[in-house]
Amino acid sequence: MPNLKDNLSKSGSGVICGCFDYMTSTSDDPYILIHLPNSELHTILISLLSQLNQDIHPDITKIVLSVDSKKKFQKKSTPINNYLEKKFSYRCSVVEKGTVEFMREFSRSSIVIITGKKDLLFHRFFSDRGEKLLIHIYHGIITKSHGNLKSDKLSKRRLNGSTNIDPYPYGRELWFDRLDVKSVASEIEKHMHSAGEARSPSSFKKWGYPRFDRIDQIINDSSTSRIIPKRSQQALENDDRFKILFAPTKRSKQSIHPFRLPDFDVSSLVEKLEEHNSVVYIRMHYSEEENNKYKEYIDGEYIKYGGYDFSPSSVEILDYFDGIITDYSSIYTDYIKYDRPIIFLNKNKGKRVDIDRGIAFDYDTFFPGPKVSDMDELNNEIMNVINGVDQWEKERMLVREILIPENKKFLDYMFNEFQNMK
Repeated sequence: MPNLKDNLSKSGSGVICGCFDYMTSTSDDPYILIHLPNSELHTILISLLSQLNQDIHPDITKIVLSVDSKKKFQKKSTPINNYLEKKFSYRCSVVEKGTVEFMREFSRSSIVIITGKKDLLFHRFFSDRGEKLLIHIYHGIITKSHGNLKSDKLSKRRLNGSTNIDPYPYGRELWFDRLDVKSVASEIEKHMHSAGEARSPSSFKKWGYPRFDRIDQIINDSSTSRIIPKRSQQALENDDRFKILFAPTKRSKQSIHPFRLPDFDVSSLVEKLEEHNSVVYIRMHYSEEENNKYKEYIDGEYIKYGGYDFSPSSVEILDYFDGIITDYSSIYTDYIKYDRPIIFLNKNKGKRVDIDRGIAFDYDTFFPGPKVSDMDELNNEIMNVINGVDQWEKERMLVREILIPENKKFLDYMFNEFQNMK
């Protein structure tokens, strides 16, 4: 494929000409445009690219990545540039939103994929229904409440004695949204999003997620090449200790302790890890990478960095870990496919999360693992995981069966829909 650095140096300008192209251009060569919010390579994109690379579609001629800033994308894509430039089978280009180049590529694309509710909202609104397939992929199974299901909205309705839901939970502009498919994995997820977003259940289709297809690929073929920096893969493969991933969700307050426990004692944790030949890798939410608090605990020996620069996609490294620790991050719904132990932090606050958010699913049923609230409980559960004490297999199986039922791959559904439009 063309060198990404050369491609990144080119950009268009001139909104008027761009709008003209946007309204009039067509393309005989079908291709896919994927928009990247914040110009970042995230798990959704990397999983999607890996699946596209595996299932080459003869009608698709190229992939266009739409970004807010080429400069930022160039910096963020550095860890996997080798894959994009040498191992990706499709022609790939990068365009900056708002340029003539972007307007032209959007208008000529056959399939547009977004990952945020308001991504490319203006362009989607003016696109002709039936001319292109517009798809929204969530970042995965959302375990936290959202929209009409958030705790503060539910409390207000109870106080007002109302049984109605807000028809515009994300703003009135989304009433004019133009999407063909919002992809989910299960019936329960479909109706959760339907209520949360005040949309008809028919707006959602059970196409699943590329991230789950990628995990299945890794599980079924141990020789699958990983889309991570070579040094990171070597570090994981050469470290034969018992490995645990700590991956909390994003928190609204930056001052919250990264380990979420009021009496967290790093020396106590390191002592246990050293005693049992184990190591913890810390992976904060990418929006909290600059939170220096967690960096204080990284010693490079028993507590190591496992964040964005280590691997832009968490899915690419999950199977290297023997267990994970999280609070209520949806990363556990990815890891649950490996049927390995999961420890949940802060059991006393887990059910309500933040006072204004809440949990989308029943906490005791859908978070299948021990819940800890202090350092002693955390150390005890870590020891159980290291010693192979695991009493949560049935609970994990139940969650897998309900939230991640076996379906065809996302791309199979997408390409079938695309063929039916032609």
